[in-house]
Amino acid sequence: MTIPEVMRRNRSKSKEHLFTIPLKTFSNVFEYILKNADEVAELILHIPCLDDKVIELLYRIARTLSNRSRIYVLTTLPTSEIAKRCISNYKNVLISYIEASEFLPRYNITLCNADIVHIGLIINRSHYIVSYEYSYRDNVEVSMVKDRSYIETISLSYLRECLCSANLVKDDLNKSMSIKI
Repeated sequence: MTIPEVMRRNRSKSKEHLFTIPLKTFSNVFEYILKNADEVAELILHIPCLDDKVIELLYRIARTLSNRSRIYVLTTLPTSEIAKRCISNYKNVLISYIEASEFLPRYNITLCNADIVHIGLIINRSHYIVSYEYSYRDNVEVSMVKDRSYIETISLSYLRECLCSANLVKDDLNKSMSIKI
């Protein structure tokens, strides 16, 4: 399937009425998405801090959407600086990152390393729900971006970064497997 075909498919499956009710928090957004899973063809989630709450949410998303949708999760690499921003310790951030990197591929979800500074969610390249918070909490208030050209541009930017990141990780793994000790 070529990129224009993918874009046409996303547009044809995208329902304008998907978000007709006001969604105030990320908890509301994710519950609404999981209830309307058949409407979601593509999901791009960017979240800088992975912790137990996010891992639990990712498991729910994976079980509900992975057979129906293409899902991309963009996050930062675990470092001590990121752990401080996440108001967590390095060990928890690292363990959450490792857990995500192990279980997401089993659900055919692409995990990408990116320089992410806030939480956001793009659905079918037509809905962009964002909060300028660094860590996920159920009660984080959200805003919807309505500018279609901006949503398309930011989606392609994230996907470009994501697919390059995923391929570089695969190349590194392949090279490390081919080196004999």
